[in-house]
Amino acid sequence: MTSILAKSNPRGGRPKLAPEDVRKPYGIGLSIREREEAGLRADEAGLDLSGYCRNAILNASSPRPVPSINLQAWLQLNTLAEALIGLSRTHSGEIGDDSLVERLGELEDLLQSTRFALLGIHYTTDDQI
Repeated sequence: MTSILAKSNPRGGRPKLAPEDVRKPYGIGLSIREREEAGLRADEAGLDLSGYCRNAILNASSPRPVPSINLQAWLQLNTLAEALIGLSRTHSGEIGDDSLVERLGELEDLLQSTRFALLGIHYTTDDQI
């Protein structure tokens, strides 16, 4: 006799990848010294060995790890950014107060570019998020 739960339990897990995105292992030969060097470089880049090797093979640039102090500053600046957005929205409807709104917008753009710089990302106001 089979359990009712066994019949009604749908198969879980993440969705299957497209065939062109499925990864399969391919072996490469490395000396012990080369393996250690690759491992050190992967650690410096903040990647696992396979991710580092994949980027190196595909000639992709490895992301640099973000220092924890930069992440803390990024989060603190978020509070300031939200306050500036609130101020600009509050004063945007006032008549004759265009200079304040303009200055708040400039300050908001500067703050946003500073936050991205903390993560090592070049950002301009022309960029789309």
